[in-house]
Amino acid sequence: MNSSKNNFLARLSSFVFGAIFLSVAVLLGLTFFVPEDKIREVEYTLDYPIARVWQAVYEPSHYLKAKKEIIKYRIYDSILPRWTEYYTPQDSIENKTTAIIPQKKLTYGIVNQKHQQINAFSFKLEAVNDKQTKLSIYEKSRYFNVWGSIYFQLFRPTTVIDYEYVKIKNTLKYIDSQNQSY
Repeated sequence: MNSSKNNFLARLSSFVFGAIFLSVAVLLGLTFFVPEDKIREVEYTLDYPIARVWQAVYEPSHYLKAKKEIIKYRIYDSILPRWTEYYTPQDSIENKTTAIIPQKKLTYGIVNQKHQQINAFSFKLEAVNDKQTKLSIYEKSRYFNVWGSIYFQLFRPTTVIDYEYVKIKNTLKYIDSQNQSY
């Protein structure tokens, strides 16, 4: 009886230690994961004229006012937009525009030191007709945090680019609400 009990405990403990070893090996292996070095792209057709979409993409003040999580922001340049948005006193994101072709293209980068990532975005606008705009969003990200890199590149590869689209949609709603209140 004791022999079979000891045998069972030996097998159980070897299984548990084997599972722990395998888990540690997988986690260590993931740290060597090198994400794809590619540009992601999505396209949407928005039911807004190109001037309104450009306003949402180009003017950071609308986006910053539309986003409730931002406790404060500082705009350094409104011609070639450059700004910092603060979510807490220790959590800020720096944004810097690098290229503009009015009502056609905007390119900017984001530096998030807390999450150790840099994201680059480019927005291309084309009028479909007087009331619709085709919006193309391009994104390339670099993560210096290994676990952030694994999460965003392996498990959630479109999260960042999808979030940029949500920001634009929310900003358009905010602009509409401001226009209705006048």
